[in-house]
Amino acid sequence: MRIDVLLLAFLLLGSTAARAEEKTVCTITVNSADEKESFRRHLPKGQYRFVELVEQGRADWLGASCERAIACDVLVVSGHFNAGDTFYSDRIEARESLRIDELERASCSASCPALFSRLKEVYLFGCESLNPDASKYSSSHGDSGLERMRRIFANVPLIYGFSSAAPVGAAATSSV
Repeated sequence: MRIDVLLLAFLLLGSTAARAEEKTVCTITVNSADEKESFRRHLPKGQYRFVELVEQGRADWLGASCERAIACDVLVVSGHFNAGDTFYSDRIEARESLRIDELERASCSASCPALFSRLKEVYLFGCESLNPDASKYSSSHGDSGLERMRRIFANVPLIYGFSSAAPVGAAATSSV
């Protein structure tokens, strides 16, 4: 699915929501900030607050976000994935990543209720992030990307991602 289709869906859904309350778009940027900046450019100013959850150089940034009780309406994850166990960067010097088991633990336990309590949409900008073929593209847990993301985001009505290759970085926003 191309990013312009994802953004159009997001904009259409957002336009029907109540305008009185500012929505929080949480971003997890472990590779490129291009996707986050594209959302920022295309969403109506003053209606959305952006919060980056990744803290550079801090290994426990997800736990810190949970402790700060950040509540997200939308979650945007940017990183390489390939139907594996970790969203990661293509920059060798980058230390930030998102391990899916950490995300699942935070989602499925009482340790991080605020982060997931208001989520209405999740955007996963990583290859194979929603791949339904567990026999060919499975995590170390044996399930497909689609199955795992549905479990992690069980109460989220809309989860967007890619069943195969995804656009990368600037290429992801070139058609927007």
